[in-house]
Amino acid sequence: MTPSRELKDLAVAALLASGFFLAGVLVPVAGPFLGFFSSAPLIWLGHRAGGRLALLAGVLALAALLPVVPPPAAAFFAAEHLLPGCYLGARLTAGRGLAASSVRATALAAGGLLAIALGAFAVSGADPRAFLDRQIEESIGQAQGNLAGPGAALPPEFEPLLRFLRRTFPALFLFGVFSEAALNGLIVLRLAARALPGSVRLPAVTQFALPERLVWVLIPSLAALWVPQRLVSLVALNLTVLLGFFYLLQGLSIVLHFLARARISRPVFTLLVMVMILQPYLLAIPLALGLLDFRFEFRKRGAGPQPPTAAAGGAGYQGRKRRSSRSLSALKRLALPLTSGWLFSTAVAATMASPARMPWEMPYSSTYTNARCPMFSLSGRTVNAWSARKPFTIRSCRLSCAPWSSSISD
Repeated sequence: MTPSRELKDLAVAALLASGFFLAGVLVPVAGPFLGFFSSAPLIWLGHRAGGRLALLAGVLALAALLPVVPPPAAAFFAAEHLLPGCYLGARLTAGRGLAASSVRATALAAGGLLAIALGAFAVSGADPRAFLDRQIEESIGQAQGNLAGPGAALPPEFEPLLRFLRRTFPALFLFGVFSEAALNGLIVLRLAARALPGSVRLPAVTQFALPERLVWVLIPSLAALWVPQRLVSLVALNLTVLLGFFYLLQGLSIVLHFLARARISRPVFTLLVMVMILQPYLLAIPLALGLLDFRFEFRKRGAGPQPPTAAAGGAGYQGRKRRSSRSLSALKRLALPLTSGWLFSTAVAATMASPARMPWEMPYSSTYTNARCPMFSLSGRTVNAWSARKPFTIRSCRLSCAPWSSSISD
């Protein structure tokens, strides 16, 4: 590559990166969509000419943004687009996998943004929660076509959404950065494969699968939602939401696998995508597929019999050992659906008993009126509240479960 070609690629990448980000900040409707691709030029340059040249292009784009956007927005560009884009481009050049590289780029972006935020709040003395609430309110107002000022009050129906977004902001941010890095990286790889056929190995989107050991992270996080300590339940909620997004991606990959096997036409595929967008509750289907794939392995079903091998198993000790191992693996794989079903039914029962609050929103010590409790401990005795003809009504008692205890009074 000649120096003139390098300078040309450098200028194009810096101009496109700064232009996309500026459009995301200033343009009301189509701007956020364009801002999503701010890191794509840096990934493309890093994959084409190396990470150092991509870093130089990112610095030039940052310098071009400083006179136009406020310093917090420029710092946000550096943390969310510049660092992950340069790192991901260098990783793709070295032949690393897209999914693992996107996860590392997300961790890099999260660390950079956390350091910038801590420094900014320490210098300015601003309240991080008030700043976050203001940003969320502005985003909701823009999404609803209400371009109100930062201090404008939202309608009452948006208050539950605001509370949920405030609680799950870390998980939403991490998944957003991962989605941006992975999608932009996939676009760059497809463009490179089209420009130079055979030079790039494209990742198989229909074979995206999470490690099976993540199941044993999801189950404790679901159980930790019931811990009375607010910090523990908040961390568990964000971890559950983040893993739920990744299992949703795995379920969508399974759906794409079956659609590709059925060889449906492009109009039918477009129609299915539009139905998913217009009816978001249908995403529960791919989410369930992603959660249960570790047990049923949907992509292997209907693929035809596997060719016999010498290690396929047989009579004797090795065959019995392999069958025992399969039985133990099946029992382990049943742990997630059974535990998830129990937690879900318990959550539904608790929500029906106290519809104003979800389990993770219950404070450590509060006052409730006419609270219904199917099972509680009072002075060391376990009382079945549903043994009477009608549900028992708690007026004043002290619930204890070591090492926690809380008081409920009328």
